[in-house]
Amino acid sequence: MSAVVLRANLFKVSSACVRLGSEADIAYYTHTIAKMNTKKSEKRFNTKSRIRRMSRRQRKKLRLQEFQELIFTVRAKFDRLLDENAYDPLLDDFIAFIESRDLGVYGMGGRLPLSETEGVIQAWKRRSPTEEDRRAVVEWLSSRSEVVEASADDFVDGWHCVAK
Repeated sequence: MSAVVLRANLFKVSSACVRLGSEADIAYYTHTIAKMNTKKSEKRFNTKSRIRRMSRRQRKKLRLQEFQELIFTVRAKFDRLLDENAYDPLLDDFIAFIESRDLGVYGMGGRLPLSETEGVIQAWKRRSPTEEDRRAVVEWLSSRSEVVEASADDFVDGWHCVAK
């Protein structure tokens, strides 16, 4: 049986180079590498037992457990298409409101004219926004005459993208 050419017939597995001769060899070594990569990713995953062994300093550095920083997404739908002249004052007022609560907003844009927009809200100074902040943001958006519908998603971990 002729040799199958795959990168000069060399395939690195664990630190040893193996010459591949048949398709069965290629399938075996591909499967072996896939298993090795799975094991590596499992080691990096923040499991409960791994987090329990971490010191307070490590948890703070990785922003885990008591140092977790939550964020939420807010969406707004408008009663009409908003061009730059109508959207800029709304956005300026919204940013002023957000900053008055020691929060930050990211996004809230799109291609003009806008019929809807969304953004991410996070707190300043290594903390999380509260449920009260989330309600206040939705209420503020709903109180505007341009906004027909305002909603906010549940909190998610801002660093690890895991739902609370």
